[in-house]
Amino acid sequence: MAPNYNERVKVIFVPIGSNGFYQFGGERSRFDQQPVEAQAMVSACLEAYRITDNKFWNKEAELHLNGFLDVTI
Repeated sequence: MAPNYNERVKVIFVPIGSNGFYQFGGERSRFDQQPVEAQAMVSACLEAYRITDNKFWNKEAELHLNGFLDVTI
């Protein structure tokens, strides 16, 4: 069954911080995330939008950018 990309699931993008290494099953570093992680996610969403012309991906790019900037829309 194909995924329904128009159905919004509550997911929050939280990149793992670079303050130490993450051990599987261990505690994640909640701070010191790098801007490159948010940029990569935004770029991937914008590329998906460019290829599919599905506005879902444009909105996802906006959500990831605003989440990184801690902006509530």
